[in-house]
Amino acid sequence: MEDSQDDPSEARDAYRLLGPMARANLAERAVRATQVQGRRTDPYELFAAGFFGLKFRPHSMRATVVGDRATVEVTGDRGTERAAIVCVKEGSAWHVEPDLPALATPTMRGDGGS
Repeated sequence: MEDSQDDPSEARDAYRLLGPMARANLAERAVRATQVQGRRTDPYELFAAGFFGLKFRPHSMRATVVGDRATVEVTGDRGTERAAIVCVKEGSAWHVEPDLPALATPTMRGDGGS
């Protein structure tokens, strides 16, 4: 993601690392963006260029695996820097499943009359 500002193909690569729920969420957002903008929007284009940054540099990682799900506990250099990352296994690869906001249900516009 850090390289995606200079190289858009990096955003595609980052999108491929996402789990199925995150990909579905972004795919639906891309459909909505396409409808609003009148041009095709790919899901990876929804990453905000230049707005990605790590909260801290990882120092150590420990995974707890249960079936096809894992939680990776990441610790930074300072003892207070911690994050838990949920991953899911698809085939032989692990993918990150970030906690993305749920999509709002689209509202239907009225006929414009009062």
